[in-house]
Amino acid sequence: MAQNQSNAPSTIAAEIEILSAGQFWRATPWDYNSLIGLKFHAQGNGEMTYGYGQTIYAGIQFQFTIPSPGRLRLMYTDSPRYEAFEGYVRTLETSPREFEFSLTRQEFSGVEANAGPFTYLWKLVFSDSPFPRDNYVPYPDLQLPPPLTYYGHKTTLSSFTKLWRFVRRLGQ
Repeated sequence: MAQNQSNAPSTIAAEIEILSAGQFWRATPWDYNSLIGLKFHAQGNGEMTYGYGQTIYAGIQFQFTIPSPGRLRLMYTDSPRYEAFEGYVRTLETSPREFEFSLTRQEFSGVEANAGPFTYLWKLVFSDSPFPRDNYVPYPDLQLPPPLTYYGHKTTLSSFTKLWRFVRRLGQ
């Protein structure tokens, strides 16, 4: 996953900044029912979520480092129980994990049912699933592994946000 594209960051600091400023990196923004994604914080920690419908099946906290450009190390941390998710306890066999990733500045637009149009400015692609191997398919009935591609830096507002701002202006 070499980053030879001119629109890809070239330094560790740039990669950390893009990852942490990306809000929630969403795997399936076109699917209103899906909540599969990652959140990176500049302090070196974050959360990964795997949800579908109205249920969260995995909510795993992690710490991360970028040892070299295009290489991510995730250290999963014990994560509390939440909804259908029974919690996560880190083991030496599953944490840390290290794999390649690429960040590409590439606009991606579409329409999410019930929410309207969206546009993301960055694409994040992993060489392997960022989810822990022992929780590889958090919802076994779906029989789908977590995706490898995620989208971040959303620029469009949801229909709800637009409506809320409109209502607020009416009240002024």
